[in-house]
Amino acid sequence: MSAGEVVYRMGSRWRQENQFRYACMHFDLDSHDSYSSTGDDEERMVTYPQKARAYQLVVAVRNRHAEAAAVADLNLLALKTPDDGSDEVMVTSAMHNQVMAPLWEAEAALIAAEKNHKAIPAKLRLGELNPGQQVLDTEVKLIHHGVRMAAYNTAMTNARKIRTNTGYRRRIRKPTPSCARSSTSPATSTPPSPAT
Repeated sequence: MSAGEVVYRMGSRWRQENQFRYACMHFDLDSHDSYSSTGDDEERMVTYPQKARAYQLVVAVRNRHAEAAAVADLNLLALKTPDDGSDEVMVTSAMHNQVMAPLWEAEAALIAAEKNHKAIPAKLRLGELNPGQQVLDTEVKLIHHGVRMAAYNTAMTNARKIRTNTGYRRRIRKPTPSCARSSTSPATSTPPSPAT
């Protein structure tokens, strides 16, 4: 495969993207042909968004519970470590409860969040979640869009073949008829003599 063919195939994708972009801008290729709609099936089961929100709350409470457990472990270790020069440690129930209170609160919150998440259904009837929802009818795009794109592709292919197979190059500026005649006619004429 020659370098020109490689470059052409690499640019094919961008040419197609430009064609679709032009069609969207000038021919409304991405618009609906009509906005007729019908009522959606209200008995259809759909995902209940509240379930996901409840799960996010469970994750947050789990993280807080893990942090409270780590803090409680550190506090218990400090509570059970004897002071310097002493071999005895006295831990009362009140002291233990004071250290464990944040962990117990976090554990109770986690149990409540998990229970709430479990009670929420994962799916719900569409009629209960969003009654009266409408669905746009399926529309077939206008055929002239495809015809115009095909005509554009054909014109570009023909222009490319003419340019590469015949050596034709488009002129930058079309010369005037007098310039064209002077450039193609043989130089047989002599300049006029100055008036005397």
